[in-house]
Amino acid sequence: MAPNVLGFLIGAERQHYYNYLIVVMTVVAAMMSIDAMVNLIDLAFACMAIPTMISALLLSRRVMAAARVYFDKLDAG
Repeated sequence: MAPNVLGFLIGAERQHYYNYLIVVMTVVAAMMSIDAMVNLIDLAFACMAIPTMISALLLSRRVMAAARVYFDKLDAG
């Protein structure tokens, strides 16, 4: 996550904490075994994927409705 995106999410005055997190995680990752590091990365991917899947399920009806309107207009010319 880029620092400017993090500034949008938690506020610009606190986005410098992201830099501290990166430094701490780099040090921690250097001391971990490769298996533990892979598990941590998998956990991070899951933490990103779960909200994406939930939002896709919640928005699917609206997307289908908008797609029908769009393709109806496209077919009409």
